[in-house]
Amino acid sequence: MSFQVSGDEANIVAIGEGGERKRRCWPCQRNKVNNAEPKKLGWIQGVLIRCLLNIWGVMLFIRLSWVVGQAGIGFSSVIIILSTVVTVVTTLSMSAICTNGEVKGGGAYYLISRSLGPEFGGAIGIIFSLANAVAVGLYVVGFAETLTELLVRHDVPIPGLSEINHIRMFGFFTAILLLGIALIGLDWESKIQIVLLVVLVVALIDAVIGSFIPRSCDHTVTLQGFTHYRWGTFVENFSPDYHDNQNFFSVFSVFFPAATGILAGANISGNLKDPQTAIPKGTFTAIFISSAVYLVIAWMIGFTVVRFAPGTPTLYFDKIVETAATSSFQCSSGLDESSSNFTYCTSSFFDLGTVNGF
Repeated sequence: MSFQVSGDEANIVAIGEGGERKRRCWPCQRNKVNNAEPKKLGWIQGVLIRCLLNIWGVMLFIRLSWVVGQAGIGFSSVIIILSTVVTVVTTLSMSAICTNGEVKGGGAYYLISRSLGPEFGGAIGIIFSLANAVAVGLYVVGFAETLTELLVRHDVPIPGLSEINHIRMFGFFTAILLLGIALIGLDWESKIQIVLLVVLVVALIDAVIGSFIPRSCDHTVTLQGFTHYRWGTFVENFSPDYHDNQNFFSVFSVFFPAATGILAGANISGNLKDPQTAIPKGTFTAIFISSAVYLVIAWMIGFTVVRFAPGTPTLYFDKIVETAATSSFQCSSGLDESSSNFTYCTSSFFDLGTVNGF
């Protein structure tokens, strides 16, 4: 009896004395290849949610009030609209590339390479990757600063570290957590992003609802700059009032990063079910939703918060006594507690209010 091994299938053919061929299969010697394709994402989970999470960031919660305090409601709206125009034009160019042929994996690198060539695509792709890394640092530091400020405000003790080291510690562990989320895979990362978007939307709704809650009777909230919805506050905040050598263009440069992040969906083009449709549809929807939210929040801040506020009654009276001795105190912004209606005054030494990022 002789044996022959048949090619790829790892089957052994036994040839008997009479020339009879008997085929014997050894399954244990077969190499089974898993041909299952990875899960593809639709335009909502793959593009819309990702773009919204990248567009809404620390600028929305930390710097938008500062923009309103410096540029006023009118020019803040102009800044938001101009930023939207820039991102819309960029998205139109990206959509033209996406809809003109097949879109493969590679994200922004692939799109640029197909239009300008691989040399430009590679160079711009490296710069884009570094920009994303810097953006991660920006968001992590913003989160760590906010968390540290909240802990200090609520007297939560963190022994053994200074405030700057608190920021470094929280930022380090946050970056490690984000790295772990990125390493567990696209499917789980997409699910976590849905949870993060829900948290973000709840925070925005909470801010809007909170603006309608009347201020407390002891005027503590009022001294922090919140006046509830008042026409006088709106008129005071509508026109620009630049401080600390700021101007329209410097304020615009601070806000504009809050409108970026539109390439978040295109960056995973290889993981989308229909990238030619999903990328334009999801990106444009995210731009218009985020811009509308920016405008609503900006006008809400302009109606309810003054530019300068003392924070506490003790601080308020201490500042008055301190400046009255030099006859330099002029109540032309902030809050004047001597009036039952809390008129506005411009005391730039106050620590709260929109100009101070409150």
